[in-house]
Amino acid sequence: MHRRELLSLLGGLAAGSALAALSPDELLARGAEAHGRTRRTTDPLGPFTPHQAATIDRATELILPATDTPGAHAAGVTGFIAVIVGEWDTPEDRDRFMKGLDSLDSTSRERFGKDFVDGTEADQVALLNALGTEMQARRARHENQGENFYRRLKGLTLYGYYTSEVGSTQELHEQVIPGRYDGCAPFVGSRHG
Repeated sequence: MHRRELLSLLGGLAAGSALAALSPDELLARGAEAHGRTRRTTDPLGPFTPHQAATIDRATELILPATDTPGAHAAGVTGFIAVIVGEWDTPEDRDRFMKGLDSLDSTSRERFGKDFVDGTEADQVALLNALGTEMQARRARHENQGENFYRRLKGLTLYGYYTSEVGSTQELHEQVIPGRYDGCAPFVGSRHG
């Protein structure tokens, strides 16, 4: 994936959220800022219980697993999502995300008799694939995707991964001038590109 494709992807992921008003470059900067906050926070779980954080960690790792490059877990995507949902989301968006997260467990219990994190990998993948199929069907029917939990989870996973040091340097092979990744650098926006 090239930088221009990533910027376009991030812009699409932000649609329907407070991040939608940001330019693609601002989205990248905000993503790096969120990763920096995960390293400085005193509450790494943010609004999540340990069980909810484990559920997010497992789901995001299945969405972007480790292959020849590190996956979502190694990129710190769960902490990134905790910052976005806990600090940047509106209360309505946060409530919607939490309800979606709870529904992941309730659906898993209905289908497999266990919470999502306690299921087998095959069960977990089957559930995420079913959610992905449902998301695609809603898209095909031109339904509003703004409140779709799986779309949001997948979008935050990609956003968190590709704005992390791991995603930026090892997956995208970006070389940041002056030659290092600094996720803690403060954001200074510019409208001149």
